[in-house]
Amino acid sequence: MKITDLKKQEDGIILETNKGNLKLQIINESIIRAVYSYQDNFSDPESFMVLPQSDNETDWSVKELEDHFKLTIPKLGVEIDKKTASFTWRDSDGKLLVEEPGDGGKELEKIEEDLPKTEEDQEFYSTKLELDFSDDEAIYGLGQHEEGTLNYRDEMQYLYQHNMKASMPTIVSTRGYGILWDTYSLSIFRDNDQKTKKNASNLKITPYHGEKIKLLSPDLQSGVLYG
Repeated sequence: MKITDLKKQEDGIILETNKGNLKLQIINESIIRAVYSYQDNFSDPESFMVLPQSDNETDWSVKELEDHFKLTIPKLGVEIDKKTASFTWRDSDGKLLVEEPGDGGKELEKIEEDLPKTEEDQEFYSTKLELDFSDDEAIYGLGQHEEGTLNYRDEMQYLYQHNMKASMPTIVSTRGYGILWDTYSLSIFRDNDQKTKKNASNLKITPYHGEKIKLLSPDLQSGVLYG
């Protein structure tokens, strides 16, 4: 995924690539919302898990360097590789929080199978986000599950609602960041899966019971959990 253009907005930036568009929206001094879409215009549907946010007056800046762009807010920064669009997230002191693999780490694939439709223009997408966790990092979250797992390193978890299983598409890390995926679809979290790179984890989201999927929205922040 190669970045072809960067456009500044009032609340962040839009990155045009050869495989769709990326939007990085400033929410507050510690939260950046990342959206990946094939559409030219980004929709903003009502979320059932993220509360409405107050008007944002956060100071932010974006710089173009030789091989990447750097977006900075007071408590968080993200570096975007020009050749692959991979994200590297850092805290205000420049310490690495988490990064995507060097080849990009983001996938958005249209599903061509014959799935149930309720609208003529309805489309279905399968999405995946890969992250390279640090060796000494512990990952918590994902809701309430029956296995009794606390740290999800080297683990796999299906995210769906059933009986005592109450899934939440969010993780928090011992490195001081949290990620919320604003999605209601069947998802699978894998760490060190044999199909991924060493030390890489991924969250795969697929349509479930005809749900309409337009984009993947990972919200990352430093310190506390968004939403």
